[in-house]
Amino acid sequence: MNRERTIKAILKLKHLNPKLDKLDEDDLKNLPNEQLKNMLLELGKKEEENLETGIDWDHVMKKLEEAEPYEDVSNPGIKVKSVFLGTVFSLLPSGKYYTFWACSNLESCPLCEGEGCEFCGNLGSREAYLDQIFWEKLEAEAEEHNCTVTNSDFDPCDILVEMIV
Repeated sequence: MNRERTIKAILKLKHLNPKLDKLDEDDLKNLPNEQLKNMLLELGKKEEENLETGIDWDHVMKKLEEAEPYEDVSNPGIKVKSVFLGTVFSLLPSGKYYTFWACSNLESCPLCEGEGCEFCGNLGSREAYLDQIFWEKLEAEAEEHNCTVTNSDFDPCDILVEMIV
């Protein structure tokens, strides 16, 4: 556990638990590692629960109704409509583009230092884990509207909602 980074993470998330509002960095420095770890895990769960996509699905569905259908490049013969939602830079919690084989722009987890633990969903990075949760929530919301979420064929940073017509 990286004690300094764990304390910084707690300070960043302490607003999620009003009981921790009065704690400052000096208070946290006096706590044992196990207590810091448990505190961060609790705050992490609250952060995950509060994570929202922020997508206005009524607006997206209206835009899909207005969109012109086109043949899906990846699936010839299938007609789809799509709407641009935004980029990974503006929508994802990390605001970053990365791949699993090239992710040096992500911070390693303060608890496991990149090895994988509960706080980072065994991904080694809290940022990657929050992005994964965001994608899962976004895909679930899209499914509720009979849509899918995909990246653009032309720019993998662009996020689209598609509907088969």
